[in-house]
Amino acid sequence: MTEAELREIIAPFGKVLSLRIITDQYSRPPKNTGYVEMRFSEQGKPPQAILKSQSVNNRLLVVRTA
Repeated sequence: MTEAELREIIAPFGKVLSLRIITDQYSRPPKNTGYVEMRFSEQGKPPQAILKSQSVNNRLLVVRTA
């Protein structure tokens, strides 16, 4: 998943302030972990409730609050 793809999935839930997918510092493949800082919309459910256990690119998406 690219940062642009992650932004597209998360954007409907509120304003994305920052977004980063962690990569290996030497070979640069993603390490299957990303961080999103955002301001949530007051309407609707938070992304954890909606995206819980959804599959993206044949991988299970896990959303947690930090």
